[in-house]
Amino acid sequence: MLFKAVLFDLDGTLLDTAPDFILSMNLLLSKYDKPLITESEIRSSVTNGSEGLIKKAFKIDSTHENFAAIKKEYLEIYYENIAVKTTIFDGLELVLDACETHKIPWGIVTNKPIKYTEHLLKKLKLHQRASVIICPEHTKNPKPDPEPLTLAAQKVEVKPCDCVYIGDHLRDIQSGNAAGMTTIAAEWGYLEADTDIEDWRANIIISKPENVFDFIFHKELSLKMLFHKMPFNYVPAKNLLDEKIVLITGSTGGIGTALSMKCAELGATVIICGRSIAKLEKLYQSIYELGLKEPLIYPADFLGTKKDDFQILTKKIEKEFGKLDGLVLNASLLGNLSSLDDYSENMLDEVMQVNFKSQFLMTQCLIPVLKKSESASVIYSSSSVGRKAKAFWGAYAISKFTTEALVQIWASEHENISKIRFNAVNPGATRTKMRAQAYPAENPRNLPTPEKVILPYIYLLSADSHCISGQSLNSQDKP
Repeated sequence: MLFKAVLFDLDGTLLDTAPDFILSMNLLLSKYDKPLITESEIRSSVTNGSEGLIKKAFKIDSTHENFAAIKKEYLEIYYENIAVKTTIFDGLELVLDACETHKIPWGIVTNKPIKYTEHLLKKLKLHQRASVIICPEHTKNPKPDPEPLTLAAQKVEVKPCDCVYIGDHLRDIQSGNAAGMTTIAAEWGYLEADTDIEDWRANIIISKPENVFDFIFHKELSLKMLFHKMPFNYVPAKNLLDEKIVLITGSTGGIGTALSMKCAELGATVIICGRSIAKLEKLYQSIYELGLKEPLIYPADFLGTKKDDFQILTKKIEKEFGKLDGLVLNASLLGNLSSLDDYSENMLDEVMQVNFKSQFLMTQCLIPVLKKSESASVIYSSSSVGRKAKAFWGAYAISKFTTEALVQIWASEHENISKIRFNAVNPGATRTKMRAQAYPAENPRNLPTPEKVILPYIYLLSADSHCISGQSLNSQDKP
């Protein structure tokens, strides 16, 4: 299972409370000889609480002279009828039962006042089942501030990155994201008519509560659903990588250059690494002239680098920055496209040195500074021929198979001992010099530019992917 704690918003997420809100409102409207309301007319207003319901039903705003009195009377009626028709959404009782069976804490983080929350949960016999209940009275700042969710994680003794939070309002997702949790936008909830739920930046959107169980309790499906949403339409937030230190090998190539520029634009301090000092200096100047954080140049030719070189680099990073947040192993050598029968030993050594051995040793040496990051990410550039081999791709394909293996082994070994995440990205067919070398007859104008394929790298470098490790992503629908 991907998560160690499950947290819910209350109204419109865990519980369908709208029927009792509407029942109470109609009782009040009857008293004032006002027209009654239907569920279709007012259900979406439930997300705005009692004030939103009163505004909708009585067609007055909070400045009306009778607004406070009507609100007081409405809340009294609601308190008395709080659990007449309210139920757990279909499918979520199964989630609660599974959490309890597997000893996974579940809880509620709501902006509903404690008086009504506790009364409702006691009526439904949920009060003693929940491991934690956080209401506005428990914190200085309510949602969308992360404080309520951070407190909930503390109470259940689970790191925020191991929690999932489910909510049906923008403030829920903002709070969960800020707390560093995986967030689920509950499309079954009380969404207002003009809401574009995609704009909330939830990790995943689930349309039916019945689907929550599979997402939470089936790890492979969880990852598949997260990946389906992420790579192609990911929109990085401004300053997404602020205060992060990111080292990118192959920085002077197409994808490496595009990624270095984008990381710098998003606030990272980038350590640019490549063979050509002239090209590194040119990239340095491009970043510097934009007024971005000054990059650090690390010249390296992986054909000749040894473990000692990477150990020196590690000490330099530790002295300069104290940590490393991201490592992108992007440098690659294509080698000869020929049959294995005719493949030269010298070329085999060179390709495996650049694509495998140097990347392995660099990662190994940098582990100590990666461990000093709160959320370190190691990303290897992979290839489709590293998943399904093709004739005549020789050592390049072999090296990319080792890349996929490295990711899985590193991730498995570090799963419970560090916060470092290990993943691979297959950028697919891209307008680069290596692609032109492999496919000289291909029209490069038919291919996406490097800038178009780097979003999965950005995603994996960010806190948005804090629960993702040991996976291999594609940058394009057709890898």
